[in-house]
Amino acid sequence: MDVDQWFLPTPSPVKAAIFESFARQNMGEFEIDVTHSIQQFVRSNYGFPIDSNTAFIYSDCLQALFSKLVLCCVHEGGTLCFPAGSNGNHVSAAKFLKANIVSIPTNSEEGFKLTEKTLNKTLETVKNPWVYISGPTINPTGLIYSNKQMENILTACAKFGARVVIDTSFSGLEFDFDGWGGWNLEGFLPKLSSSGNPAFCVSLLGGLSLKLLSGAVEFGFVALNQPFLIDTFHSYPGLSKPHSTEKYAIKKLLALREQKGGMLDIVKEQIRNLEVRTKRLKEVTSSSPSILMRSLILSTTYNLASLIKA
Repeated sequence: MDVDQWFLPTPSPVKAAIFESFARQNMGEFEIDVTHSIQQFVRSNYGFPIDSNTAFIYSDCLQALFSKLVLCCVHEGGTLCFPAGSNGNHVSAAKFLKANIVSIPTNSEEGFKLTEKTLNKTLETVKNPWVYISGPTINPTGLIYSNKQMENILTACAKFGARVVIDTSFSGLEFDFDGWGGWNLEGFLPKLSSSGNPAFCVSLLGGLSLKLLSGAVEFGFVALNQPFLIDTFHSYPGLSKPHSTEKYAIKKLLALREQKGGMLDIVKEQIRNLEVRTKRLKEVTSSSPSILMRSLILSTTYNLASLIKA
């Protein structure tokens, strides 16, 4: 499952915000400045530490931001470490850009979660490691890293001076998270940064398609907090920036999320819809696996026929 975008019907408030962004004329700079809103979003959802050195960079293509990070890794002779089962689009992009890649073993029975033990074992053999983590929600299983699990993982990364890229683009519509108290990275990251290997740093990669149900508006961001990494990132040209209409719509939707009811109620409703669909899919596949197999065969046949026609 290399899907990190929204494919369900777009809610009315999202349509209204998008329409308003196109209808408005002569928008002021303050109306399209999304940085403060994104900072609040990152703090409230992940507890990511932000200071005067933190830079937020935006694009209308999340994959482009990730590709720039891969180029930064290649530039300093690093090795990208992907947990087994990671987003195939990202792995393919890293291979295309000729990055050194190492696969970190994971266990399907544990939901492809990284563990401190396997991470320590892998990083012992890697020079200049860059560790990719999909979280809080893990792609493709949908399980969630707890705050304590992330602390253990990042502690191992700090020990070996790894550059860490936390990809939050797969997160936002979780419905099975009983006992998950959220993340507070600010509670332990500063301590790890000061006491661990000085090369250690954490960058946060994210998209807003799932959190805002805004599949029609693609908006990605990356938060960097190391000056040398920021300079290297900017040294690679060609990043496609979001249009002012997209920034206006995103800022409007982020503001709606801060209000009680309204947008939050719609998000909850969509989460319930996903939960119902997931339960039905499990029922069908467990009771009639042949139905799933026939669907896969038909899908494969259709794709092959399309290729032959082309």
